[in-house]
Amino acid sequence: MSKKRVLINLLAFLLTVFILASSAALATTREDAKLQYFRGINFGMNDKAIVEWQKVLTDFSDQREICADAQLQIGAAYKYMSRFDQAIVEFQKVVNDYPDQRYPRADALYYLGQLYQEKGDLSQAIAAFGSVVSEYSDMGWRAARAKLAMARALDLSGQTDAALEALNGTVMGYSSVRSVCAEAAVEIGQILVSDNKKNYDQAIIQFSEVLNEYKDERAACAQAL
Repeated sequence: MSKKRVLINLLAFLLTVFILASSAALATTREDAKLQYFRGINFGMNDKAIVEWQKVLTDFSDQREICADAQLQIGAAYKYMSRFDQAIVEFQKVVNDYPDQRYPRADALYYLGQLYQEKGDLSQAIAAFGSVVSEYSDMGWRAARAKLAMARALDLSGQTDAALEALNGTVMGYSSVRSVCAEAAVEIGQILVSDNKKNYDQAIIQFSEVLNEYKDERAACAQAL
């Protein structure tokens, strides 16, 4: 065998060893990041858990999927502890810093909508819920619950017709998410009997449709009766 051939085989061997070693190192890093993430989960939703999730962000910044989940959990912990202003800051980091991580970002936008609504900022709430609907319309349940939440915020802000349009859009656009559609269908009827509409005949028809179409959704049927 020529020296040139031997050299080529040696280089190929060294390259294979390097690739295998790199892959093993990456796998170890990912597992370490997961382990650190679950340390936070084990603490629950409190300051100790936040410390553990912050370590994920500082020690494993290259593991973007896990970091996005950790950042989302930090926001959720502050939300759980009713520290809403800080929760908004942390959820906004998910939105801004992890545009490539679809599920955590969609959830962060939804939680931002909830928090803005809690604080009485309905325009921001509507915008956040609307972003989930427009950017993640393919996400089924996530998009459906966001559209329902947007409709509720629109109704609270006095935009009754827009709320009805959003509720009808939820029922028509996400028929596979039956629990959310049932809630939306009930709320259509509730708006129809409200002081803004007082359309009692149409409301009766609407509630009857809920009872016929969503017999398996007991909570919605109870509200429709």
